[in-house]
Formats: sequence, C-alpha cells, structure tokens
Amino acid sequence: MFSFRLAAKLGKTRKQLMNEIDSHELSEWMAFDQLSPLDSDYRNEIAVGKVANILYSANRDPDRGDVLGLSDFVPQWGAEYRESIEAQKMVEIDPEEAIAKVRAGFASMRS
Repeated sequence: MFSFRLAAKLGKTRKQLMNEIDSHELSEWMAFDQLSPLDSDYRNEIAVGKVANILYSANRDPDRGDVLGLSDFVPQWGAEYRESIEAQKMVEIDPEEAIAKVRAGFASMRS
C-alpha cells in the first residue's frame, strides 16, 4: 500500500513510480515516511477532530451522560487512522484547559 500512497503524493501512477525507482530508493522513502509521514492529512483530520471534541465536551449537557471520544469526530478511513487515533488517546485533554488556551491565544492576537 505504501507504493500507492507515494505515487499519489508524487503525482504519478504506481506503475510509473515503480518503473522510475529501485527497491533501495523505495526503502529510503519508507524510512522517511516513518520519520515524517507523507500523509499529513491524517494529522489534520485528527487535529480538527480534537477541536470538535473539545467544543462538544465544553458544550454538552453533563446530565445527559452522552460522552463522545476523539474517534467519534475523525473519519474512519482505515487501520492507519485508527492507530493514529489510538496514539492520540494516550494524551488526555482537559476541555476547560484547552478552551482557556485557545481564548488566551486569540486574546494575544488582538493585542
């Protein structure tokens, strides 16, 4: 699957990519992807999901008891997304603290 993602990122078909690079270069790309993922869209969707989760948590009715997690706000496109979300769950986010930081950030931009 990696070769398909790399080809898409480089604007090539998989066949074009595989005709242009050898296995050594493909291995280097795979190592690079481990250090700096080519699919930054995963990160963007997780970041947007975190914001949506914080807004939901801050505004939900605590008496209803309907608690939603980060995975409820991020599209489920495959195993890589689920693994990314699981890694993000290890970091607990206090909605009140996050909102205070966002407000402080906006306040500093107005100054």
